[in-house]
Amino acid sequence: MRVSANFFGIPKKATPFTLLHSSFITIVTMSSAQSSGKASGGQLEERIDLSAETTQNISQATALIKAAKSNPSSLPSALQDALALLSALEKKCRVGNDTPSLVDICRTMIELCREADTSSEKEVLHATLKQLSTRRSQKSKAIATLVETVSPWLVDSDGFTPLDTEEFAASRHELLTTLRSISSGKMYLEAEYARLTRCLAILAEAAWRAGDEGKLNEAADLLGEVHVETYGSLSKREKVEFVLEQMRLNLMRKVSALNRYIFICESVMIVCLIAKRKRVILF
Repeated sequence: MRVSANFFGIPKKATPFTLLHSSFITIVTMSSAQSSGKASGGQLEERIDLSAETTQNISQATALIKAAKSNPSSLPSALQDALALLSALEKKCRVGNDTPSLVDICRTMIELCREADTSSEKEVLHATLKQLSTRRSQKSKAIATLVETVSPWLVDSDGFTPLDTEEFAASRHELLTTLRSISSGKMYLEAEYARLTRCLAILAEAAWRAGDEGKLNEAADLLGEVHVETYGSLSKREKVEFVLEQMRLNLMRKVSALNRYIFICESVMIVCLIAKRKRVILF
């Protein structure tokens, strides 16, 4: 049986260009026909509206914490119940692509942790931060909300000056490190990553001035890891200030090493002079 070219819809005098053009039109038509139902209403992904359930669950979780405040010993169990209630809904919002409700739930969970976690280490707050930020297919807006919510509790309005508050005195460094690790590698949080790194470097330098010798190298290494000149979300002023801080800490590290060397040489010379006067053989 002989099959003609027109059987497949191909012209008799078809050129390679016309064949490619017809194939492209066929593929586009098939793909649009398959995805037309999913893309209805301009939505690239199917979205389930869970705003009503979100409002109700947030109210219930907040009421649990308020009721437990009269009896402080029941706060830990009330906090766990509230987090369990919101955690189940957080998964539904994440899977259902309801990003506004997901952002509200994440913010509420973090705020309830601060309100009800009375321990100095803020272990529940720290664990909740890690858990929410590492959830599978977590939305970028939810992760950004976590960083934007906790940062003002630890850092001043400029974004890098650490706040000396009694509430977070024992957990400040650990929380800042967690926020920095959450922001690492995310372009939409590159400015927060740079500012949190500078904040940790300030704390390390303060520890060095208090007598911890190894903290100066830690501060210089922290700032040296950030290639701030490639960050488009920072202003030119912030970039220049950051680079100047990198230069200052590196110079201080070199001067500190030189001073230590000079101090050792002077000490050896003094010991040798004392030994010479007392006619003691050192070597």
